[in-house]
Amino acid sequence: MTRLGAEHSAALVATALACVLLAWTGRRLRGTPAALTFGRVFAVLLLVAQFADPFISAHYGWLEARNGLPLELCDISGFAIMFALWTHRQAAFELAYFWGLAGALMAILMPDLPADIPTLEFLRFFGMHIGIVGGIFYLGPGLGMRPRPNSEWKVFGWTLLCAVFVGAINHQLDANYMYLCQSPPGTPLELFGPWPWYLFGAAGLAIGMYLLLALPYRLLRSAES
Repeated sequence: MTRLGAEHSAALVATALACVLLAWTGRRLRGTPAALTFGRVFAVLLLVAQFADPFISAHYGWLEARNGLPLELCDISGFAIMFALWTHRQAAFELAYFWGLAGALMAILMPDLPADIPTLEFLRFFGMHIGIVGGIFYLGPGLGMRPRPNSEWKVFGWTLLCAVFVGAINHQLDANYMYLCQSPPGTPLELFGPWPWYLFGAAGLAIGMYLLLALPYRLLRSAES
């Protein structure tokens, strides 16, 4: 798929509209029982999109153990936002906030997709990723949830633990989940060199993005104190 082509541009516009609409919906529902009901319906829709992935891959003959497991960071952040939407748990929101905006949003901006991606997979890919980012805007600017102080460091620790776990699975399956064995083409990770050196660059880039995502709330807390 051509980045910033017609299809990609449409997906970017859809992302912006979804974020605005879901933040507005959250503000309208804030403090009412309907806020949790809406979130749970949203979570179910995301779960359906998540479990559609292997069926779509099987339909097109792509399904393999090394590419069909939900072990990408976007998959993991998807489960985090589903749990946060269902429960309004603070820890789940923080995981979804940092993983979703650092992962799913980047996947929308720089999708690693083939040029001939079928329409069904295109819709599932962007629908799921837009849903993750939109869910964050529903819970955050919409319902008023915020990451707690220093939560970016806790999420970074969980990121490293996930990388170790997924790396062991990659070794067993000869897979590349979370891009731990080969950097995705056309992304900043290529600037850090070959494996394993780009992994250190990826870790530094992750914590830099987490700190940047935490900055607005740090400034807001300072202004409120």
